[in-house]
Amino acid sequence: MAYTRAREAAERAIALDPNLAEAHAALGFVDFFFLWVEAAATKEFETAIRLNPQCTIAQHWYGSMLTHEARYPEALEHLNVAQRLNPASPAILGIKALALGLDGHRNQAIDTLQELTSKGFDAASPHRILAILSLVEPRDLARYLDELRRVAELRKDQEALTTIAIATEAYHRAGEQAMWAAILEQEKKLHPSPEHPTRSMAEAEAALGHDDEAIRELTLLAEQRDPDMIGLAINPLFVGLRNNPKFQEVFTATGLPRKRSQTLAAR
Repeated sequence: MAYTRAREAAERAIALDPNLAEAHAALGFVDFFFLWVEAAATKEFETAIRLNPQCTIAQHWYGSMLTHEARYPEALEHLNVAQRLNPASPAILGIKALALGLDGHRNQAIDTLQELTSKGFDAASPHRILAILSLVEPRDLARYLDELRRVAELRKDQEALTTIAIATEAYHRAGEQAMWAAILEQEKKLHPSPEHPTRSMAEAEAALGHDDEAIRELTLLAEQRDPDMIGLAINPLFVGLRNNPKFQEVFTATGLPRKRSQTLAAR
């Protein structure tokens, strides 16, 4: 697996030279985004930045971690440094737009993302971030569906395109609730095993107000180490679950401190 090989390479590099900031940053990335061990990741990122404050990947990846923890002001401090070091990086601009948009500056974030796509950057990431930001209140569901369609087209994901087409028809015919119900029904057809839910199922259940079902699916996803769970804290569709103690248990299972999840619940 790529993460395992990256960690092994970083550890070998540090064994040869403990002062390599890039190697510590690589360990931090793996610790958070693959192993879900926030404390270890924080230590590695802060070590990398102490060794070399001009290390772009350390600033970028630490900012990305903080974004996924919904610590947006802190994230933006590091992402601003990363942008100064590499102003043209689409990856840095994308995660900075996500942090800005989730921190209440959606219009500014959308401008950045649209500029990326207008310059011919045709990767799926800006459209995926635009889809996420479209779910921030007030929701723009027409845009949400359109951005998801663009992501699926770029990834040549026919299964997702079919689901989006069904959801779009339901939305235009009967509104938001019908859209989420259609997504849930289609996801269950594509993934019939109740022991192997998808993030999309949990999102649709939460949007429909089926809290217990959503939390059950999220619990299974956490137990199965589903990589989508790393975005649990920042998913706009789970805002209504944040005061639920069972959701807090799921949140903690991702490796983030319980005290932070409680802070998020209070927002």
